Amino acid sequence: MSAGRLVTAGYAVLAVTLSVMVYAPILQNYFHTEDFQSLNTIANVPFWTWVLQSSAGHVLVGRNAFFSLMYALAGGYPAPWFGVLLLLHAVNVLIVFLIVRATTRSRPLGCLAAAAWGVAPVNEGALGWLQACGYVLASTPMLVALAGLVGSATRSARPSLSRAIGWSLVLLLGATTCGAGLAVGIFFPLAVVALLGLQRLSWPVRAVLVVLPVCLGATYLATSQRAFVDRAVLAGGLVPPAGMLLHLILFGLAMLVAGFADPVITSPTISTYLVAAMAATCLLAALLLGPARTRRLLIALCILALGGYGFIALGRAGLYAMVPTLPVYGAAIPRYHYEGACLFAIALAIALAAVGRRVCARARWHGVLLAWWLALAALLYRGSGWTIQHFSDERHGAERALARIRDALVHTPAGWPVVLLNEPFLPAGRYPFFAGDASFYTIYLQRRSPGREVYFVDRDAVAWYRFLPGSPLSAVVIPPPEGGLANIACLAQMPLGCAVNE
Repeated sequence: MSAGRLVTAGYAVLAVTLSVMVYAPILQNYFHTEDFQSLNTIANVPFWTWVLQSSAGHVLVGRNAFFSLMYALAGGYPAPWFGVLLLLHAVNVLIVFLIVRATTRSRPLGCLAAAAWGVAPVNEGALGWLQACGYVLASTPMLVALAGLVGSATRSARPSLSRAIGWSLVLLLGATTCGAGLAVGIFFPLAVVALLGLQRLSWPVRAVLVVLPVCLGATYLATSQRAFVDRAVLAGGLVPPAGMLLHLILFGLAMLVAGFADPVITSPTISTYLVAAMAATCLLAALLLGPARTRRLLIALCILALGGYGFIALGRAGLYAMVPTLPVYGAAIPRYHYEGACLFAIALAIALAAVGRRVCARARWHGVLLAWWLALAALLYRGSGWTIQHFSDERHGAERALARIRDALVHTPAGWPVVLLNEPFLPAGRYPFFAGDASFYTIYLQRRSPGREVYFVDRDAVAWYRFLPGSPLSAVVIPPPEGGLANIACLAQMPLGCAVNE
């Protein structure tokens, strides 16, 4: 390997290493709220029923398939799940470095953009909660397609039909993980035209790029999401989405640039607007002063960022308008910024390079800027007190539930049915979301105790029979005996099967 490639690899490794070091603590995270509901569904319904299940306006085929794969490999133990997310984040950071390196010809700027986004505290919203991991899953296809597009622009090459089909297939995968991934698939053809121009696109390539958003939009509206669109998007008018979109952009820029200087921005302040204005000024200066290729690339990146944020605003502002405690329609919710901040990081690095060339600054300043940022970020990180939420209360509650069940399995004589009162698990909700100890048993232990008769006395047993007929859960929940729960108090201390024998 040549010296130049070694240096490039060193910068890439630095960006990835810093990102992994900051977010390695997510390996200690536990499941949280709807995560338990997803596990309960995976363990109790057929594969395709779960995979085709949508939620809150998202088409989630890809994300649900990922969940099923991880459950098959790791069961209900969260560390491997978060390990895969951390690996995907590292891959995303590496692709950001490669994109910026290819467009600016600057290793330090590539490292700066990748590391600044990779360690940004705002990413915890998508990396630290499995229900929001669709934003991470969608970003990888987006960055792969964007890297291919940037490669075509850098080489001044006409994209082939096979390359256009490859982009479409990759983006189709991302569109099935969350709404922001769907937005990227719909707006990517506009980004291609903005960057390459129609003249460089053959008619077959144009046809493929037109078919992609049409198919995605038609498929989305043809599913059950139509009711969600009517309720959440059309009913609220355009004012809430416009206000949320504006603040999503402001928060995305501010949280990326501020980093650990203000890791928990919950509502807009003067400093939020000032930081966002500084970043926007840099982008505007590059658009006005940079060469034509830089302008086209920045426009393409802005199209993708605005498209993703626009879908979030359309889908959420109408609902959040009814929650007055959420400032500016919840625009500061961290999970909404994983993709947008990534695109802004790429755009800002390209803008810095363009402005630097315009004022005839030497490329040496890129390294100085990177060194300055590394030192400042390290100091701010140590002084910020920022920590990752591990959801320890949910972990302890789940461990107590599993300990109760294991204790009953151990102390009930062989050949006797194991009968327990079904304790609720409040973080996951009650019927029809999570059946407490009975759900924990089906998720963690049922496959490990074949041949044992295990029952959970539950007031909602008949409802679970209707809701999940023929499921493992419906086979282990039983209604209280005729005299009510007062007659089976013995089960709390000594589960000897008295409810079954009534």
